[in-house]
Amino acid sequence: WLLRDCAVRCNDYETVYRIDWELMNKNFMNRPDWTYDIHRTRTTDENASEKPVILLTEKDVASCISMSFTFNSSKGNVGEPLKGQLVLQSDCTRKSSPIHISEVKITFEGGLPPIRILADGNAAAASGSSRTHASISLGDGQATATSSQEIKGHANLSLSPGQTRAYTLTLIPREASHVQVASITLIVADDKFDLSYTTTSTSNDAYTLPRWWTESKGRVVARRIGKDRHPSRCQILPKPPKVLISVPGLRDVYYSGERAGLNIRLDNNEDAAASIVVELKLSGRSEYPAAISWLDGADSGEQPEEAKEMSASQTTGAATQTIRRKITGLGAGEHTILPALVIEVPQPIQYDLEISAFYHLTSDPETPISKAISLDLPFIQPFEANYDFLPRLHPAPWPDFFHIDESGVSSTQQRWLVSSTLMSFARETLLIEDVKLRSIAIEAGKVCSITTSSEASKQPGTRSIRLEDPLATDFMVDIERLAVDDRQQTGVTFELEVKWRRDGQQDASEAETASPDITLPLESATTLLAIPRFTIPMSEPRALASLGSKSSSNDSSSSLPGLVQVNYTLENPSMHFLTFNLTMEASDQFAFSGPKSLTVQLVPLSRHTVQYSLLATRRGIWIQPQLVVVDSYYNKTLHVLPTEGMRSDAKGILIWAD
Repeated sequence: WLLRDCAVRCNDYETVYRIDWELMNKNFMNRPDWTYDIHRTRTTDENASEKPVILLTEKDVASCISMSFTFNSSKGNVGEPLKGQLVLQSDCTRKSSPIHISEVKITFEGGLPPIRILADGNAAAASGSSRTHASISLGDGQATATSSQEIKGHANLSLSPGQTRAYTLTLIPREASHVQVASITLIVADDKFDLSYTTTSTSNDAYTLPRWWTESKGRVVARRIGKDRHPSRCQILPKPPKVLISVPGLRDVYYSGERAGLNIRLDNNEDAAASIVVELKLSGRSEYPAAISWLDGADSGEQPEEAKEMSASQTTGAATQTIRRKITGLGAGEHTILPALVIEVPQPIQYDLEISAFYHLTSDPETPISKAISLDLPFIQPFEANYDFLPRLHPAPWPDFFHIDESGVSSTQQRWLVSSTLMSFARETLLIEDVKLRSIAIEAGKVCSITTSSEASKQPGTRSIRLEDPLATDFMVDIERLAVDDRQQTGVTFELEVKWRRDGQQDASEAETASPDITLPLESATTLLAIPRFTIPMSEPRALASLGSKSSSNDSSSSLPGLVQVNYTLENPSMHFLTFNLTMEASDQFAFSGPKSLTVQLVPLSRHTVQYSLLATRRGIWIQPQLVVVDSYYNKTLHVLPTEGMRSDAKGILIWAD
């Protein structure tokens, strides 16, 4: 009281109001002759040109009013109602007059905007009830309010001594964040003064023992809330999306070389129509990434903020391609199908496909909502192939020194057979349309031509291949040197090109099961298989064994059972004169007609054929003639190479005798 008298004598009006605000607290001793009314506080200068402005905080005074704001739940969602309650409790002495509060302002840390509750027209009518409850409508300002804009409401803010007023507010969060009450400020604006009192503490009794006030059977009752949580805090989560994303008909695996069709289905389970931006992001670690596009060629350049943030954080080393399109309005309960196409590169690889839908409801355009799913798109190799590189005898004659070839084309060609056996790793039946052998690299100075020799592959139509079923295809490879004095070895690199497609009937049955609204076109795919590099000694002599044709002979003995005609061809592709000693070894498996031993001299770039007739001692067996071919100059034995209709083992060639 002495301090108040000093403040009055010194015309310190702010201190006078500060003391009067504190003296109204019931914890201080009362004066029977004193009027406790903040609105009737008198000063010595009633005609001051400016009314005093008093700023109080909880640290400065023992306030006569306590304030708190609590959330009904520890979690909320963007765009969905979130209930909060402001409680004003009077701690004034019973002799004091009602305090008419002009407004209360609540600020938050996080994504909620400030709230201003203004005194309505009934501010002067203080209720006699010790407990009151009211629901405050915050108006339409929440539809466009951001965290920096404030929203307003109106209520009766007159507070009688010992009275507790609870105000329930319904908030609509617009941002996902952690929200906490930052401060609560009450303002008493009078003709004589402006007083504001601010509290920032969340550790008083109102938060230690939080209660939620409601009306029940005409009474205002309180119940305990906030167990195991702080009632002044709330976590605002993104609005749970109700637009569902699915990919009907998605296969477990795809195969390298094929175009993978995807049906992107969107189901709008929201209560209102939605404007959606669909984004597809395909990523994989590959030097030549796959291409993804919409099947109808549509694309949208619009990129929502959420998508920009996601695009900025890409995995280092992963190639990513993004496409998007906009759906202007998808009604509530409706769905749509967006067909997309992934054009795969030949190499097998695993891709990650992320499908995102960024949308807002037409009834709430300020609330962004997003939904995303991630899928694995494994592209595996559908085939594996084994290869054999076998010698063959070229039918074209070689040049000689006694006939002049005026064409100028060298005829020293070598023929080889590339035999491929294809195995399928696909769990379903695939249809093979064509198999080709391609030469992708050959040494300089060589010419390579490829023809298909398999009768099955020459026939029109497709061939089916099942899991682990072999499919054989043979190719004839003719290699020619452009320079006759070229003595370098020839390296040839091939690859196998398999053109195939899925079984349309099987795909139709799968489509009926998945029931996609859009059927993607069935197309042929091309898979490339690498073949090991083959090395050919073009300048080295060869000894080839081939079967003679029985029909070409007019001799009646050619039709004898067990009689086989064998031609041994010696090739000299070098620029040297070569001499070979030939010796046919006797065997108990057959009798032979032909030279027992023979010396053959070959001029450069020439070949010579020696013929033997073999009569097997038994029919239906494999006989093994042993013709020893020795280069007399180098004393080197040439291995006899089998051709069509023959086999070989470690001892030499094998011929079937009928």
